[in-house]
Amino acid sequence: MGGYPQQIVEWFRGSNSSVNRLSGFVTSETVDDMFNVENTVTLTPDNTDDGVSFICQSSYVGEPRLINSAALVLQLERKYGKLLSICQLK
Repeated sequence: MGGYPQQIVEWFRGSNSSVNRLSGFVTSETVDDMFNVENTVTLTPDNTDDGVSFICQSSYVGEPRLINSAALVLQLERKYGKLLSICQLK
């Protein structure tokens, strides 16, 4: 599955400001004139991540602009020593 035009895919911790951007491994390939872009971030959560949202945001800054961006939010929660995650597509 791919899209056109090529998107920018970024991960953030807490909010989607440049200060909170996480470093990731970005790959991009073109299949049938469509772009597949991935940004992989490896997280090792600790107690400071309890209740924190991690945001994966896809955006495009040029034209045509169908939407400004789309984001997937992963919120980490610790319960009784176990790590749970809650996903939400925005």
